[in-house]
Amino acid sequence: MDKRNFLKNLGLISAAGATAALPASASAAPKDSPLAGRAVFNVLDFGAKGNGKTSDTAAIQKALDAAGEAKGTAYFPSGTYLCSGLKARANSMLAAEPQWGYRGVAGAVLRLENPAADSLLDITGAFGARVCGLCFQGAASGSASAIFLNNASGFGPQEDCATVENCKITGFQGDAVRLLNARLFVLRGNLFADNAGAGAALTGRDGLVLGNRFSANAGGGFVCRDSGSEVVFSANRVDSNGRYGLELAEGVAWNITGNSFDRNLGPGLTMRAVSNSTVVSNVFRANGKVDSKDRPQEASCHVLMTGCRGVAFSSNSAMAGRDASGKGPYSPLFGIVARDCSFCALTSNAFFNGFTAEMLRNIGGCDREFSVSGNVQCPLAL
Repeated sequence: MDKRNFLKNLGLISAAGATAALPASASAAPKDSPLAGRAVFNVLDFGAKGNGKTSDTAAIQKALDAAGEAKGTAYFPSGTYLCSGLKARANSMLAAEPQWGYRGVAGAVLRLENPAADSLLDITGAFGARVCGLCFQGAASGSASAIFLNNASGFGPQEDCATVENCKITGFQGDAVRLLNARLFVLRGNLFADNAGAGAALTGRDGLVLGNRFSANAGGGFVCRDSGSEVVFSANRVDSNGRYGLELAEGVAWNITGNSFDRNLGPGLTMRAVSNSTVVSNVFRANGKVDSKDRPQEASCHVLMTGCRGVAFSSNSAMAGRDASGKGPYSPLFGIVARDCSFCALTSNAFFNGFTAEMLRNIGGCDREFSVSGNVQCPLAL
């Protein structure tokens, strides 16, 4: 898609046409556009260079401030922008054409300038902010996240309504996206790859996580370290991550549907004290590699459930296997490992060649209304 059509689809230029150049005082979107009243601000017009050598932090911040005042959009042409500590503004957008691929970086690249910063982009208090089409590149040191929503003292005065879509985030020493006490958020169509932290880390509720790829993040794919609730996690590919693919703690009302959990170092899915949630129609493959003596056998599974109540696990498929090169040990030992779970149902799952030792390992406390029925299974013949 060329720039003109991309901007038109976003509602940033009128159907009657506009010049390719986007001046700092750009005209508003047409009256019939869903973005009527917005204006587009090209970061180059505020002094950004995008040459990968000059600091662009101050210039970009001016564009973000202008976009915030106008409830408009800061637009990034292709280039490499050295920056950090940027602050998004409420009801505004950061936008670029999503030109990146799985390998390398391309398009509008925001490269972390200061590894000691908390983040490259802070969206705290930027209610209704939207980040679209950008490529974020981290540094080899520090602990910065690419995007940080930091409600450290608890939920904010209103819903955050933050959206990150069609972005690539790679090479950060912290979590790619860190959402702390977030309410209402959307992660859609992104690639979170090769970060030292998690692809995304959440404490919060009311989210849609749709069509993303979480790949080779050392701290896990998508992680709730404290609590997370009322989230739809659907059509994501979660592969080759350290720790876990999807890690949930102390949450309620999760809808985990139609995802692929592939070759994660630990379990593809782990749920601790999760209640009243569904895990339906997912595919699990070759998760749970026991890579050291410090890693307990119970971690060699597709799914680890501890202290769960009211969870329905149904119509999923699982298979054992090796790493992507076809080498190394086969994993996992177990399909599902469960401890202290009650009022849960594991039904109608297909585990053909789904494990190497046992489909379900009950390691204690799963004896009250813990229903296991209608599953088909066989171990991988080694």
